[in-house]
Amino acid sequence: MRTRRWLGRLSLVLLSTFATLAALDWRLRGEVGECGLTPFRTATVKGLPHELFPGRTTLYKGVEVRINSIGLRGEELPAPQPDRRRIAIVGDSVTFGNGCPEDDTVPRTLAAELLRRGQPCELVNCGIPAYNADNVATMVRERVVALAPQQVIWVMVANDVCDAHRRTEIPVDATIDAFADFPLGSPLLQLLNVQASGILRALGLTLDGYVESVLRQHERTGIERLRRALTEMKSQCAAAGIDFRVAIYPFMTRQDRNPFRPIEDSCAALCGEMAIPCLRLSDAFAPDANLGAYWVALLDAHPDGVANRRVAEFLAESWFKP
Repeated sequence: MRTRRWLGRLSLVLLSTFATLAALDWRLRGEVGECGLTPFRTATVKGLPHELFPGRTTLYKGVEVRINSIGLRGEELPAPQPDRRRIAIVGDSVTFGNGCPEDDTVPRTLAAELLRRGQPCELVNCGIPAYNADNVATMVRERVVALAPQQVIWVMVANDVCDAHRRTEIPVDATIDAFADFPLGSPLLQLLNVQASGILRALGLTLDGYVESVLRQHERTGIERLRRALTEMKSQCAAAGIDFRVAIYPFMTRQDRNPFRPIEDSCAALCGEMAIPCLRLSDAFAPDANLGAYWVALLDAHPDGVANRRVAEFLAESWFKP
């Protein structure tokens, strides 16, 4: 009798726990941005894993994304205007603005800040999600130089040192599963994984997750990838009379516990060695700031519009004084 009573209570506890976890998982699904038709197409340029789909407007990471006729995020580009500087911002998903409305992206916030300061400029968003340093350099060579900008700024982030994604064939009518990268497709498991990894890493315990994978790639091939990409972009821009600069966007975590600082240090050192103007955008925030407060969503570590506006103010103050 006691055994049955005990088993009944245990079953009730397990069912209650399962129901609570299922409810939490369902609740967290509302925090994950919906996706519609893919904003990507099969690459037409050798060396690129994919491109943006020209002329498509779709839902991606919970926000509307419009892609112009030349395959860049934003409105159609007018002909270059002699009285207005054109600045191309190149990079990956941070530049593109994953999860950010168009006006909250780095290029648009910088354009707004420069206009506020009486320096109207045309900012072109040349960011493509999942590009690495080699892909960005290819993009500059094959697409960006032809746009005739007066300046190119690479918004570099730590995972740009990683190996490139393989070129894939993308069906025109493909859709994106917003939960595909979560363990078992569960937002709750993803949240628990992120929180547990952060705690264990702060305690100094050795892990073998995403951070460690990026750091290994940095040591193995990433440093040379950075050097190669910087060399090519500087050369391509110099040949076209374009000013080339680098802005290093920090990993969105506590600044004093940033595991990717060695990668960001490597990029800054290479820029110094190659005489490339470089800014560390971590300086737009307090040294002990928790940049996790600027995540674009609970389960998405990309910077939000508030972070990008702080970065835009810092860039404007540092590089665009009258």
